[in-house]
Amino acid sequence: RRRRRRRRRRSLRLAPTTRVVQYLFFFFFFFFLTVVMTSLLVTTTTTMLLLPGVVGFHLVPKNHYTRQQRQRRLSQLLLPLSSSSSSTTSSFSFSSSSFLLDVDENYPRGRMMDDSAASTWEEWNIYCGIQKLPGVELTTTQQEQQQDGMEFGYTTTVDIAANTPILFVPRQVILSSTEGYEMIGDGGGRALNARDLLQQFGNGSERYFAHLCLWIRLLMEYERGDQSPWYPWLNTFPRRYNNGASMTPFCFRCLPPLVAALAKEERTRFLNFEQVLRQMYKHVLAPETLNNVNVLRWAYNAVLTRCIVPDDHDDDDGNNNNNNNNNNDQTAATTVLLVPGVDYFNHGTWPNVDLYFDPEGNCHVYTTVDVTAGTALQRSYGDPTNPSFLFARYGFLDESSPATFCKIMIDHPSEELVNMGYDPSRMLFFKNTGAISQEVWDVVLYDQVLYKEEEEDKEGNVGPNVRQQFYQAHMTGDDATKQAIHQHYYPQTVRALNDHVEGFLLQLEELSTKGMGQDVREHPRLPLILRHNIFVMETFLQVKVANRL
Repeated sequence: RRRRRRRRRRSLRLAPTTRVVQYLFFFFFFFFLTVVMTSLLVTTTTTMLLLPGVVGFHLVPKNHYTRQQRQRRLSQLLLPLSSSSSSTTSSFSFSSSSFLLDVDENYPRGRMMDDSAASTWEEWNIYCGIQKLPGVELTTTQQEQQQDGMEFGYTTTVDIAANTPILFVPRQVILSSTEGYEMIGDGGGRALNARDLLQQFGNGSERYFAHLCLWIRLLMEYERGDQSPWYPWLNTFPRRYNNGASMTPFCFRCLPPLVAALAKEERTRFLNFEQVLRQMYKHVLAPETLNNVNVLRWAYNAVLTRCIVPDDHDDDDGNNNNNNNNNNDQTAATTVLLVPGVDYFNHGTWPNVDLYFDPEGNCHVYTTVDVTAGTALQRSYGDPTNPSFLFARYGFLDESSPATFCKIMIDHPSEELVNMGYDPSRMLFFKNTGAISQEVWDVVLYDQVLYKEEEEDKEGNVGPNVRQQFYQAHMTGDDATKQAIHQHYYPQTVRALNDHVEGFLLQLEELSTKGMGQDVREHPRLPLILRHNIFVMETFLQVKVANRL
C-alpha cells in the first residue's frame, strides 16, 4: 500500500512537466505550419502577378470547342477577374455593380495621369505581361489642337540603338476583330447579313466589316464598366476627337473640298455602322448603349484612330510596310486589332519605331534608327505628304508634313491622266521651299494648256499632235522631247497654275470667314479647322512666291 501511494505521488509530480512539453510541441508545430503556408501563398501571388495572362486572359484554342462552347467560354473569360463562376452574368447586359466609363467630351483626360490612375495603369501593364524597355516613358504635353488640350506619347530618357525591342504586348490582352466576329457572327437574317448591308451602303463600306466587329467588341467591354479586365486601359482613351466622324455639317462647310470629302466619308461610315448595329446586332448590346449616340461615336473613333492592321506589317519578305494603321482603303482588312500600349505611339513624319507580330500573335515594337535621350518615339499613321487624310481620319494637323496636295481636283480622271501622275500623294506643293512636284507641271500642261489648245485648233493640226507627242514622250521616257514641250508652253503653264493658286487662296479666305464669330462651344472643332486652312494658305503663298506666280 505504501509503494502504491509513493508511485501515485511520483506520477502527480511528473504530470505538469509532461503537459508543458506537449504544449510547447504543439505550439512550435502550428507556428512552423503557419510560416510554410504563408510563404506558399506569397510565392503563388507573386507568380500570378509576374506571369503574363495567368488569370482572365487565357483563351482556349479555337479547335478545342464547338462554336456554342467557344462562345460560352469567351463569355466566361470576360467576367470580372475577382468574380467566381457562381456569379456569372450575361456578357451582353449591364452589371448592377459596374461603373461605366464617362465618355463625355468634356471629361478631363488628364485625370489618368494622377498618382492613383497612373499607378493602376502601370500595375495593369505588369499584370498583363506587357513589357517595356526601361527609359521609355509615357509623357504628356499641352497641345491646343489635340483632344482635351493634352497629348500623350512615349519619350525615351536614354539612348537606344536601332533595332532594339522597346515594347512587348502578349496576344492574350489584344482585342481582336476575329474574336469579336466569333462572339457576334455576321448578323445574318433571311434576306441580308451585315456584310450585305454594308455593301448596299456603297462607298466601300464592306471593306470595314472587320472594324465593325472590333467596334461592337469594344462596346461590349464598355458595358462591363470597371468589371471589364480592360477597364484600366480603356479609361485612358481620349473622350473628344476632332476627326471627320465627330464634325458637324457646319464644319464641313468650312473645309476645302478634298478634306471635306474625306471627313464626310468618315461621318457617313459611322452612320452606316450605326444602322448595321441597330438592324443586325440589336440583341448583342443593351438598349441603353444602342440609344446612346455619344457612346457609339466614342467607340467608333477609338477603333478607327487606334486600331492596327497586322497585314500591313508582315509581308512575304519579312519587311514592314510602315503603315501602322488602316490606311490602305482599297483592300479589305481581314483582321484589325486594338493593342494596349502600342496605341500611345504618336504619328511622326520621320518615324523611329515600327512593329511586327510573331507567329503566336504577340506584338513587338522596336526602334528603326538610333534614338537619343529626350526624343519622342513615333510611328507612321500614313503618307506624311497627305495631311488631309490624317486630319479627316485622326483629327490632328500634322504641321511637320513637308508637303500637301496641290488641291487640283479632277473628277473621274482618265487613264492617261493617271499615267501622267495624277494622284493626291504625288501632286504636291512643298511647304518650306514652295517647290512644285513634276507631276503637277505635267498634269497642268497636259490637262489644261494642251487640252485647251487642242479644243481651239479648228483644223486639228497642232493641238492634238503636240498633246499626243507629250504623252508619248512621258510614257517612253523621252525626257528631251518632254522638256522641250515644257519650255515652249512654260508661260501658259505658269498662268494656269497662278489662276489655280489665286482661286484657291480666295476660296480658303471665304471658308475661314464662315467660321469667324461662331460659338466654339457649339462647334468645338472650328479652331482646328481654321488652323488647317491657315496651314494650307501658308503653303500656297510660299508656292506663289517661290515660283513668281
